[in-house]
Amino acid sequence: MARRAIRPGFIAKTDGFDVDQIVADLENHPEQEGLLSRLLSVSDLTEKTYKRFAENPNSLYNWYPAIEKALAKSDTELKTPDTKVMRLPIEMTQFIRLEYPETSQADKDLFNQFIFDQFDLEDDKTYFIKTGTFSSKFQFANAKCSEPREMGEYFQVINNFAMTVGAGHTVDLVVREYIEDVEDNPTIYNGMPLRTEFRAFVDCDKNGLIGVVPYWHPIVMKRALKSGLSESIQQDYQTYLSHEQHLVDSYNEL
Repeated sequence: MARRAIRPGFIAKTDGFDVDQIVADLENHPEQEGLLSRLLSVSDLTEKTYKRFAENPNSLYNWYPAIEKALAKSDTELKTPDTKVMRLPIEMTQFIRLEYPETSQADKDLFNQFIFDQFDLEDDKTYFIKTGTFSSKFQFANAKCSEPREMGEYFQVINNFAMTVGAGHTVDLVVREYIEDVEDNPTIYNGMPLRTEFRAFVDCDKNGLIGVVPYWHPIVMKRALKSGLSESIQQDYQTYLSHEQHLVDSYNEL
């Protein structure tokens, strides 16, 4: 039965474990770093784990403001999509760690309204959403939100998946401007356009460019998709192959 989980000062527990004690024990065994990371990703929040996640340097909340400020000061032609980042209170951070089917619609409705109001969303507008550390690329239909009044539920589903793959180490949510695909490229991953994109690696300490590679690198893409067992991944593989030469040519040209 779904239970009420959102109310001030209440952290909805699920597992009953002494998370802080288990974390402390694992931290005494460096060889268990992988297990510790996995445990933190799926466990209930405590005040200590909340603080730990808030200090996660990989969370967009902690590094994006510096990028935004640098771009504003520079004369670069590079732009960043309009971006809003919010740090959730512990009660609501724990709520989106609960399994979506096990939470009540009343709580979902409350969280939907909270997200709509806090992010100052607009009806009939599409957004790109992610947690502070995880964008749901492989379930792109969840990352591209065209139902702003249900965005809270999108976030809960995304975070549930992030936790299962070890990426549940954040207390932050992100809403970004969605950049429409004006070239009508084919899509994979449930709606992600195969448009020409670049990955630039920068050494911020030395203020230098390490290198640039295609986002859709042929070797990586074929290795990842060819071995996929599901019918949808095999369809994505064929779609990628049909568009690969265009991606390579446009990358080299640009």
